[in-house]
Amino acid sequence: MRNRQFFSLAEVNAAISALLADLNQRPFKKLDGCRASVFAAIDRPAMRPLPERRYEFAEWKSATVNIDYHVDVTGHYYSVPHNLVRLKVEVRFTATTIECFFKGKRIRLWCLRALTARSTATPVKRARVSGNVSRGNRRGVSLAKVG
Repeated sequence: MRNRQFFSLAEVNAAISALLADLNQRPFKKLDGCRASVFAAIDRPAMRPLPERRYEFAEWKSATVNIDYHVDVTGHYYSVPHNLVRLKVEVRFTATTIECFFKGKRIRLWCLRALTARSTATPVKRARVSGNVSRGNRRGVSLAKVG
């Protein structure tokens, strides 16, 4: 391969594949067997299937729920159930999602928002918790149906 010229990645991969098969079948000099036989005897039985979901880097932080039932994550405020006011929650955030946990149980899941100094809460929830029915109705939400 040292003196060959390749014009695409596919050509290089094909050349390596042919040489790799030969290398894996070549017997060891001081041990019995070859790379392929050792792999079949030791490594293959120990292998497990890949996880269903790809690994996604996440950061964790502890947060105290404010009196307005929001937690601050990267400068954006996300609403949580109002019965958690002044309690500690764990927040896990990735590049795309934010999850909020209380005592190991997930209580909320949001898509990550790029906006700062804003809040993410439904108008129904804000109206129900604050008692400001006109705010909910102004946005076209009937609080009588919500409960």
